[in-house]
Amino acid sequence: MENGSLREWLKKNRSTENQCLANRIQIALDIANGLQYLHNFTEPCYVHRNINSGNILLNKDLRAKITNFALAEESERKITSDCTSPHVTISRTCMAPEYLEAMIVTTKMDVYAFGVVLLELITGRDYISLQDERKVMLHAIIVNLIGEENEEEKVSMLIDSRLTGNREKACVLQLIKLGLACLIPEPAERPNMVDVVSSLLKIYASYMDQIIPPSIDNSLDPER
Repeated sequence: MENGSLREWLKKNRSTENQCLANRIQIALDIANGLQYLHNFTEPCYVHRNINSGNILLNKDLRAKITNFALAEESERKITSDCTSPHVTISRTCMAPEYLEAMIVTTKMDVYAFGVVLLELITGRDYISLQDERKVMLHAIIVNLIGEENEEEKVSMLIDSRLTGNREKACVLQLIKLGLACLIPEPAERPNMVDVVSSLLKIYASYMDQIIPPSIDNSLDPER
């Protein structure tokens, strides 16, 4: 794919295309739609199990494609062993707690991983970073800012500096909150991918309404 993986694309700071929030929302929508199809339109439904920014490829138009289905499993089951091919790289960063603790596979596992990818996509940061020689998860930093006074301004300090214009801030905060909802520890409390797609479509429409001026109805022009 022309633009490589999402992980690689996010690290290309020189690209002016990276400055466009609309592109990032579209990428999130492409991933979410792919997972929605996997969860709701296959029989039986499947769980990808290895969603991460390295397994999302971008074409020349920055449309995202999910790859690496080597670990895909039927939903609603428990794995008795996690023996995988040595050629398959697993990102434990994106693994849901119920899988790490009990190896339970449900579609909510992919929802959790999507939340990780969405936060990386919007902030431009790695999900796990080192602070004072300690590993810190991105969502833990953000959660401490949500709900505080001036949360929009405080959260924007963590966001990719190319996405902090006045028109972007409110939209970015909505995306961040959606990502956090996907990362709720209890699987039953996370949204499903149908809900995620619906939320992303609303956020995208709201943002486009801000950046595209309304058309002028010339029939109302008093000079005509």
